[in-house]
Amino acid sequence: MRATDKTYPLIFPQLGMTLIELLTTLSVIAITMSIGFPSMSKWIKTKSQNAAFETLYHSVTFARTKAIRQQENFTICASKDNTQCNGEWNDTIIIFNDHNKNAQLDSSEILYKTISMPQGTPCIQWRAGGGRDYLRFKANGATSGTAGHFRYCDPNTTQYDKKLVVSFTGRTSIKKL
Repeated sequence: MRATDKTYPLIFPQLGMTLIELLTTLSVIAITMSIGFPSMSKWIKTKSQNAAFETLYHSVTFARTKAIRQQENFTICASKDNTQCNGEWNDTIIIFNDHNKNAQLDSSEILYKTISMPQGTPCIQWRAGGGRDYLRFKANGATSGTAGHFRYCDPNTTQYDKKLVVSFTGRTSIKKL
């Protein structure tokens, strides 16, 4: 036996996986993903809906509270330019004191808050009597003839199962459909 024929113990064992181990691992991951993805997608949509309704709820409550504390009319509406109401509630919401009740921010009125809806919020509609695209609170906290509810625009989608209701007294609640 020559000196070069000696076998030495491996200081660093070989690392890696066989092809069968790799394929087995990938198969388990693929099966787990195919089972979990639909549930994850539904969970994400539910969380998105909850975030949108929480934002709307807090915005409406803020506007009502301001109307009571300031003892004047307050309007809450969706707006692209922070002055005109446009009815697209999935983007930006403004809250302002509306002295002349024209549902638009005039130079003599104060913009109290601008709220951005959570990113990825789908279409949201405000449905009120008279087709109003705004919500107005009187000094006593009651709505000014604009009670209604917020809902996602697509009523055929079963994942959106809530609506935010604002009563004539100004009280806000989230109801299951």
